[in-house]
Amino acid sequence: RRQWVGLLYVLPAVALVTVFFVIPLGMTAWMSLHNWPLMGEHTFIGLDNYFAILRDTRFWNALKFTAYYT
Repeated sequence: RRQWVGLLYVLPAVALVTVFFVIPLGMTAWMSLHNWPLMGEHTFIGLDNYFAILRDTRFWNALKFTAYYT
């Protein structure tokens, strides 16, 4: 009985973390594996977005700039 009361106290916090953190994080991971235009069909492209950012010089410059100023 006492365990159920404790779980009821924690349930709202778990629900909020799930709705505002876990679900958006999962959707972000899922969308990052797709070409997802604002209009039209999305297509699965796998890790191509990640490979593209590793080849982008603007990403590396921004990373250097951020590391320097932090």
